[in-house]
Amino acid sequence: MIEKKTIHIVCPEAPWPLTSGSRIDMFYRIRCLHDAGLTILLHYFSASEGLHPTELNPYCKAIYIYPLEKGRSRQWPESIRLRSHPALLARLQEDQHLILLEGLSCCGHLTALCGSQRKILVRIQQLRHRHLLEKGTQTRNPLLWLRWFIERKKLLHIKRHLPAGVRYACSNEEQATYYREKLGMPDTVVLPVFSPYTEVRAKEGVGSFCLFQGDLSEKETEKMLVWLLTKVFSRVSIPFVIAGHHPSSRIEKLVHLYQHTCLVANPGEAELDDLIQKAQTNVLPSSVSAGTSLRILHALALGKHCICNAKALKNSTLKEACYSAETATGIASLITQLQHRPFGQEEITLRKKLLKENFDTTKSTAALIEYLV
Repeated sequence: MIEKKTIHIVCPEAPWPLTSGSRIDMFYRIRCLHDAGLTILLHYFSASEGLHPTELNPYCKAIYIYPLEKGRSRQWPESIRLRSHPALLARLQEDQHLILLEGLSCCGHLTALCGSQRKILVRIQQLRHRHLLEKGTQTRNPLLWLRWFIERKKLLHIKRHLPAGVRYACSNEEQATYYREKLGMPDTVVLPVFSPYTEVRAKEGVGSFCLFQGDLSEKETEKMLVWLLTKVFSRVSIPFVIAGHHPSSRIEKLVHLYQHTCLVANPGEAELDDLIQKAQTNVLPSSVSAGTSLRILHALALGKHCICNAKALKNSTLKEACYSAETATGIASLITQLQHRPFGQEEITLRKKLLKENFDTTKSTAALIEYLV
């Protein structure tokens, strides 16, 4: 426990339900800070005026919800412009408490807040300008390409004018190097993702199917799944289970084209954990650079063999525990090779080592508190 401190945490969206890596990272950071003795004032943005999650209440003294601001300056990136509500700035200026801003999208008021000597930490989850560049090279839609090009240009402009009196906490070393060397922020630190996947609970033995899991409402996830279905599992007859939230009708139709594939839509936490543990192979390639993907961390903590590609493992500290292939033929070959290979103690020992070295939540919480106080 530490001396009682109060902290404002500003999130770009509600950190619940835990249907994406960014929400998991934010939620478990909130929970860890609460458990360490900090009083939390949570702020987040929502496009909906309907019901909001009550699961956050036990960890927060107060929760403030703001609508997305569609009328702000068009000179700002859309992700920041939508989250620059004046009521947020007014509340943050009422006191001198610590501030944690979850991502650049929450930094619309950063310059105005830097006039005082209060501690402000900005959490960086991804280099979004690079993410937009990757997406732009993959789309055939000229309007989407133009939208992402403009957003990327605005983001780069904003980054070149970020205040230096703020500490930035990146999720991996590549991001930190960019902030230190390209943006001139020498005080940038690396803060690994927060998650419940801190212990290896994978079971020895052999599973019976392949599993792909993720947020199926994301276009990049859907694109990769379509590729796996049409290019890999159209030639591999091993049972293939797809689990994820909000699958499109396109995915549902594709899954039903093959007798050995099935879809588990909107699985609960326990159901997804059970699927990961029972699968022989977790197949998790990505169409965009993922850094430290929580899907992979989840699979390595609970599951058996894990197959990815270079983009999914880029800058990841988990490469050593995964198999990697780039082509449909290569992934199909790995699936076939691993289908009857027992998962054993040697792999479990390696994973325990990697998780302890890189994703120790107790150590990360202590580091975060040190950065803040």
